[in-house]
Amino acid sequence: IDGEVDAVVARGNVLVVPRHFPLCADCNRLVPRSLHPDACRRALIAEAAGALGGDDAFAKAHHALFALQGDAGDAPTDPVDAVLLATGLDRTALIDRMTSDPVRAAVAADIEDAVALGVTYTPMVFVNGHEWKWYRTSQSLADLVNRVSSQSLAVVAPPGAAERLVDDWRAGSAIRSLDAEELQPFTLRDGPADGRKVPDVVVWLDY
Repeated sequence: IDGEVDAVVARGNVLVVPRHFPLCADCNRLVPRSLHPDACRRALIAEAAGALGGDDAFAKAHHALFALQGDAGDAPTDPVDAVLLATGLDRTALIDRMTSDPVRAAVAADIEDAVALGVTYTPMVFVNGHEWKWYRTSQSLADLVNRVSSQSLAVVAPPGAAERLVDDWRAGSAIRSLDAEELQPFTLRDGPADGRKVPDVVVWLDY
């Protein structure tokens, strides 16, 4: 999914918002046991990098952290070291910012938003308020964004947790095409710079 998101970002007219949902009991009250034991710390590292170096530093930290998933051997790379190498940030500043109240609050707020939306796994992707059920269709995120780019309708908020549960139950495994008649229309949002309507992709992630 991360690779598909990169391909969509390369279009230049899509707003992508990564948000945190660590499958780790250290910070996520929905997780009874840590499936990814270091995920909370890695979310704090990424958020701290963004706080210190802006969107560019967050993006570099994001990719550096995902790259560690394939890190094997007796001495795996420390996530802090990987992010420092990728961003050029100061070690002391990064570690201090990781433990700051604003950074912890930002990660906690993402988790609480995820709880309200019924997020239970990662990656979970919403395009203009609608969940992209990537596991039920062979079409890519780029295919969906291409479809959305041709439409301009009123903004629709994502469904709440209960609504999403009912929607999943109704859909079952029947979704085969992004053009299925039962899918609701997608919407566009104002772009960050020139005011053009652009697709808005929100990705719930877990390092």
